Amino acid sequence: MNWKTATILLVALAILPCPASAGLKLAFGSLSQTRPNYARTISTIDIETGEIKDFAQDVLLPHHPESVTFAGGVWSPSGRFVIYRAVFRADTENEDGTFIYDRRLGQVERLFSGLGNKYSWSPDETEIAFSQRLAGNAVIRIVDRLPGSVRTIVSDQFNYEPAWHPSLPLIAFHRAQTEHAKPHLWTVSPDGSNLRDLMPTRQGSYWTPSWMGSGLNLVFFHLDGLYTLDAPSDVIEKMASVRGVPLSSPDGQWIAVSTAGMTPQDTAIGIVPTGGGDAIWFDTGNMSYLRATSWVPDYQVESVIEAKPWGEIKRQIRGR
Repeated sequence: MNWKTATILLVALAILPCPASAGLKLAFGSLSQTRPNYARTISTIDIETGEIKDFAQDVLLPHHPESVTFAGGVWSPSGRFVIYRAVFRADTENEDGTFIYDRRLGQVERLFSGLGNKYSWSPDETEIAFSQRLAGNAVIRIVDRLPGSVRTIVSDQFNYEPAWHPSLPLIAFHRAQTEHAKPHLWTVSPDGSNLRDLMPTRQGSYWTPSWMGSGLNLVFFHLDGLYTLDAPSDVIEKMASVRGVPLSSPDGQWIAVSTAGMTPQDTAIGIVPTGGGDAIWFDTGNMSYLRATSWVPDYQVESVIEAKPWGEIKRQIRGR
């Protein structure tokens, strides 16, 4: 799919109503406040009440040995699945890997034996894009959720922060020729085709893209704050004078922003309203290494009903 075709579809999608954010919870990574040896964990925060819960300790830890540390928790669009990476102490026999927690079944499965960065789900929840250091470069890869097979779609230069479009087969990311060069925003199709620089004539650095709402706009970090790129018009505008990594809510009404500092004094996590207004910063106590990783959909766990053949059902009815 080329960019013109994607733009036409985006304009059509823009007239459709967007569902409101449900649950209003944000997931983030940090150092654990309760476990020893500087273990990393995945927590959630209620943006209305500020209540913080250690999701990894409460939900994931019972499925792993005590020696594990967690990172990179990203909820799927429906909220049913959570992908994360698990790292074990070097003195154990456990192998590091990427796992998926199924909230409906309450089960954990190893997806593949490798560690990804910045996981991003496809709209249909069948694939996950991520970045990974490989052969001296930083590449963009995709893993299938069911078979767990991994393929590389962008292999040269340094590519980070993939963000799957909310409804189209299109992945945005930032890309630089060398590890310390100034990155630009790019897009690519999931099959590795249609690799495109979104700002070939612009100067400066453009980091960490995130699709907003229906996907007509990208929000990213540039210079002294958060900026947006309007895809159809190619216009860049400043959104807020906030320095940090942006992450748009599914309805596009909020932008989570985080600064992953080494101490509580230079790390923070908050939200910025896209319609204008000041940032709202959360009280995270003495937490450090904060990074917002995902918005948390309000997934309702369905009951698992045992299916029976129709013939058996009819016999039960006749026997009444």
